[in-house]
Amino acid sequence: MLSDYIAPEFVSVDNESVTYQDAIAFAGKALLDAGYITQDYIDAMIEIADHSKYIVICPRVAMPHAKSEAGVLKNGISISKLQTPVKFYHPEHDPVSLVIVLAGKDHNSHLELLGELSVFLDDEDNIREILSVTTKEELWELISGKGGNKNGIS
Repeated sequence: MLSDYIAPEFVSVDNESVTYQDAIAFAGKALLDAGYITQDYIDAMIEIADHSKYIVICPRVAMPHAKSEAGVLKNGISISKLQTPVKFYHPEHDPVSLVIVLAGKDHNSHLELLGELSVFLDDEDNIREILSVTTKEELWELISGKGGNKNGIS
């Protein structure tokens, strides 16, 4: 289950990034601090974002990730709602308000996490609800499926 890879300390709503590089680094920091990824993984995600805008997966949502060999130690996902939307220079989906870092420790794990996350993000109501939260606690309740949200990840 997707909720197995997201911990309360992996969600934030206090990201005041100015650039997409800052937003990726901030969103990845929770996984870095918990020992799920290395700094090399954050650097690799930024490098990919510098050359390809495919990480912006839908309006207002970016999902930076890189190859597991770049520094994934454990499977994990962090979710960071930005205080102020940031340009990722995507031709259709800028500015980005939600950064979801995906870290799969191998190819199969990566695909599994991506698949489960895609199911959740495919529901526009889920994205709308995430973008409306104002506190870390509200974001965690929504993600974990608590607080009566029938669509939560649990």
